[in-house]
Amino acid sequence: MNPKGYRITGTTTSNNIKVESGVTTDITLDNVSVTSNSGNKNCMDVSHANVTITLVGENLLSCGITSYGALVKDGMDDSELIIQCEHTGEKGHRCTEESCGSLDAKGTVTHATAIGNIVKNRAIAKESGFSNLIIKGGIIKAKAGEHNCAIGAACGSYTDNNTQKYAENIRISGGVVTAEGGDYCAGIGGGDSTPVDGIYITGGTVYASGGNNSPGIGSGGDADWADAKPIYYAVSNVVISGGDTLVRAVGHKATNMPGIGCGKTNKGVVGEAKNIAAVPDAGFQGYIQDGTSETEYNFTDESPFQKKQDIKVDKYFTVVYFGPFRDENKINSDTKEQLGANHIISKTGGEGFTGEQLRELTKTNGKDKDGNPFNLDDFILTNQDQINAINEAKKNGKIGDYPLTIATENNTQVTITVSLRGNGTDAATPDGGTESGMVGANDVEKETGGKAFEEEEIKELCGIKGKDKDGNNFKLEDFKIDEEQLKAINEAKTSKNTGKFPLTYETPGGGKVTVEVLLTGTVEISFDTNGGSRPPEMQSTDSGKKVVRPEDPVREGYVFEGWYYTDKDGNETEWNFEDPVYENITLKAKWKEVPRTEDTEQTMSTTETKTESVKPSTTEKTIPDWEYSKRMKSEQTVTRTAKTGDETKVLYLFMIFGVSLTGAGLIYKKMK
Repeated sequence: MNPKGYRITGTTTSNNIKVESGVTTDITLDNVSVTSNSGNKNCMDVSHANVTITLVGENLLSCGITSYGALVKDGMDDSELIIQCEHTGEKGHRCTEESCGSLDAKGTVTHATAIGNIVKNRAIAKESGFSNLIIKGGIIKAKAGEHNCAIGAACGSYTDNNTQKYAENIRISGGVVTAEGGDYCAGIGGGDSTPVDGIYITGGTVYASGGNNSPGIGSGGDADWADAKPIYYAVSNVVISGGDTLVRAVGHKATNMPGIGCGKTNKGVVGEAKNIAAVPDAGFQGYIQDGTSETEYNFTDESPFQKKQDIKVDKYFTVVYFGPFRDENKINSDTKEQLGANHIISKTGGEGFTGEQLRELTKTNGKDKDGNPFNLDDFILTNQDQINAINEAKKNGKIGDYPLTIATENNTQVTITVSLRGNGTDAATPDGGTESGMVGANDVEKETGGKAFEEEEIKELCGIKGKDKDGNNFKLEDFKIDEEQLKAINEAKTSKNTGKFPLTYETPGGGKVTVEVLLTGTVEISFDTNGGSRPPEMQSTDSGKKVVRPEDPVREGYVFEGWYYTDKDGNETEWNFEDPVYENITLKAKWKEVPRTEDTEQTMSTTETKTESVKPSTTEKTIPDWEYSKRMKSEQTVTRTAKTGDETKVLYLFMIFGVSLTGAGLIYKKMK
């Protein structure tokens, strides 16, 4: 065996491909054509081997021999058959006919298998039944002959020779798969009298249709078998899940077969269906369409849904598909269109939104009546006034919630909300929320006092909202709050203190937003002249208002530089009287000492001389010489002993000095 596997190409009508039992290998089919119309042979047989088939180009396996098949895997052992395209596993890859290799598997005559076990071996216990098929990618077209399903177990696998075998563990996770069952056989599942346990579709696109008395996906029925039992037609564990999955199943219309479910006989024998369900992945939502025909159908009442939903097994036509979760959805019962879009969360201020940004940020998506997705350019922003209102508010820094309507050409409409918040992600910027998610919250103002804030309470007050990069909403409990900051806020509140406090939230994805919590009430402003003249009276005002600037104090030998306070970092900062005050505060005078020099003393002397030349008052009062000398001596004593900051003594000094000058003037006059 070649450890690197095998690449097969070319055309043959006389040869076939067979992998021996127990072998594990990789096979690339590169534009292969194998046609088998004679002899005892399958086109390709991988029974009891572990084989991975990679498709390149266009490949054909066509069997025209009764009881044989195109791609055969007999038995229900642990061996696996994997079918994929050459791009399987590449990030973001989605199969199309232009990008992926294909496989056309045909059974062209009665009991000829497309992909599955063959009728020839159904009575042999080891060879009967079909299991462990995994389709990961590629364009797969499977069509069986009469009395055989397209993908699955051959008819009679359960009943022949009491083998009790069936179809089990068929898994489709990618690619585009089309399966057309023959008479009395399902498209995917089992043939006549062959139950099914385990069909799991987790991705890709699947189209399945059944033959007479048979569903598109499930177990095949029978025309008139008298001894038929319900167990022969039982179906269990057909589960459709994923985030990007489309399944379209059609039953046989003439015999009223369901798209997904159990086959039945003309005598009314039908199997039991268990766990037939649709389950969207986390972050996605599902839709189910069902009805009496491919044109006469409706969405189920539950659509769209996020949790597991049962699929009805009595509807001729069933379509199940999933799309990313959207906050608002619209299903048009007339056009059969589906439309969904998300709310936007953005920091207010800055530039407004463009139309393209709004479509991208809302992550608008939808499908037409056939389940084909719309392009982003297909969506229309119908109301320019709404856009103008949003952008005007954002540019002017307003907060609030604003409506935005999005529509298709057929006027299927959905209206979402643009939430502008005081702080958070600016969604209008190039990095705004498209890949990193969105988060926003508002500052909050509450009167101080009372009980402490609970976490949920403060989150609601701040209006915190957020989304991950896929557009899924965070719940309140998802936001992590800074515990130390909340503790400081609550200590102030319960102590009836006022002030402005930061509060930071963090999303599960690591995004952060910080808001301010303002505790309001009465605040007191006191003044410390720091050795200057008499301090101003204390002021009381409502938090958030301004402090009234008092008269500047004076201090001999110093120049007043302003009122200062100690900020949260311990720095002395000058107070701006145009700023609002939010907490009790003490404003302290700051002084700059005037250096004493000869010029200063000369200036002072000159000043004293000029003062002595001042003309006396018109009101004369004679003071005896002895009294004048006594008062001057007392004045000098007071001047020498007065301490800086002793406001009473300084004032008294000024008063004595004034009286002394008056006396000097009087004496001067008397002597003259």
